[in-house]
Amino acid sequence: MEKQQARILQQSLRNILLLDLGLPDIDGIDLLRLVRQKQFPTQVLILTARDSTTAKVAGLDAGADDYLTKPFGVDELLARCVYLSDGWVMRRLR
Repeated sequence: MEKQQARILQQSLRNILLLDLGLPDIDGIDLLRLVRQKQFPTQVLILTARDSTTAKVAGLDAGADDYLTKPFGVDELLARCVYLSDGWVMRRLR
């Protein structure tokens, strides 16, 4: 494996933002829009108690890569992080 590929793999899980929508100083959707506007190279996984279809669609429309409602199992969270990081790694290796 090339050094660059190894570095990308090491960094892959650090490139996932776990975002709770109920932040104290800013709405999570507003923060997500800012992240996307600034074009930060990160995957965004929303973790929230907001479980309505409207809230899910709003999060995905704002640029989230995935949406997970509370309560959730750690195994599911890890599986989603691996899925998101694999996609990020594949795009970086191209």
